[in-house]
Amino acid sequence: MKRFLARFLGLIIAISLILGALTSCELLSPDIFDSEQSGQGGDEENGGNEVEDDGNESGGQNGDSEGSENESGGGNSGTGGTGEGGGDSSGGDNGDSDGSGDNDGEGDENDIGTVPVIPDNDPYLNVDTTAFYKNYTPATDYIDSYFRSKHGLLSGNITLSVGKPVVSSYRPMTDGRYVKNTRAIYSDGGETYTVIDAQGNKVMEIYKCGGYIALEEVAAYVYAFGTYPANHDEYKKAKPANSIWGKYLRVNHTKFSANSSKHPNEPALPNANGNGGALQYWEMDIGGEGYNSGYSISRGAYRLVYSKRDINGNGEFEQGEIYVFYTYNHYSDFQEYLNYYGGWGERFGYETGGSVYAKPSPYVEVEYGRLGGREVVVVWFYFRREFI
Repeated sequence: MKRFLARFLGLIIAISLILGALTSCELLSPDIFDSEQSGQGGDEENGGNEVEDDGNESGGQNGDSEGSENESGGGNSGTGGTGEGGGDSSGGDNGDSDGSGDNDGEGDENDIGTVPVIPDNDPYLNVDTTAFYKNYTPATDYIDSYFRSKHGLLSGNITLSVGKPVVSSYRPMTDGRYVKNTRAIYSDGGETYTVIDAQGNKVMEIYKCGGYIALEEVAAYVYAFGTYPANHDEYKKAKPANSIWGKYLRVNHTKFSANSSKHPNEPALPNANGNGGALQYWEMDIGGEGYNSGYSISRGAYRLVYSKRDINGNGEFEQGEIYVFYTYNHYSDFQEYLNYYGGWGERFGYETGGSVYAKPSPYVEVEYGRLGGREVVVVWFYFRREFI
């Protein structure tokens, strides 16, 4: 009887871990941002971001907060790349000031296809996790990513963040402002999002409900799907030992007040409701070196802060309705993700403004434009899916 109860308890624990991984990937439509859906550890009044009571909150996780901005090397990283320093080495010869570039041969971007049929055969059943990561390559397609997530295996690169983002050596500009890419390439019925470079060439794919830790991939995931990857737990105090993701678990999805009056060392974010605007921002951890030992989490200073809301309710995400920012120094400075590989906007904030007695430098406006591809109308679709 005792043996039976022990096995039964073990089964219950295993099921709870699996369900925990699946329910952390509740991909809801943008209207969730009008509700109280996330932020178990957050506080609307205190801003979520201001309730920082666990782990190392101000350290740089071995990042360089004073060094110059990194630039990516030549060539694209490709789907099988291992770092965030891919990007494009072109000096802009193949792209003009409006961000247009070579046609990448994609088909009609309005035809997103259908969700693939999931086969019965599970290729990762009884997988040896140590061997899997020793010979690691990123997921090859949506179905591969689907089965990986069932077993707590990553779909993206395993490179950790190291401070400031690695930027493309070519970032298109118009009228002295960086271009934010409006092109959106979905496939597999909206389950797959294609990330392009500054010329509009395909770099990699991001899969809904996949597990991701690399900054470029997490930023693209949040931009494309408006929520966190499958290996992310919104609860700040979630433990690696209680998750099938182990040392690849990432935590924290809470409301970010963005109230620059209450927190004068933090720069104002666009249209933030903390300053009377229409957008609720959210924050989530980006782990660097030393973030997750496999036994405990030391949260460090790296965060993504984002908002994605269909303000006018017309079923499309338009200019001014999607923002994804990265801060490497705990909300003092931010850079905007511009929806292409290595595409990071002008840094702004407290350090950038001179620190100490200076006010944070303000958000630098961007220009909106398509990078590469034919001039077609791209509709921002969103979907509702409870579990993978």
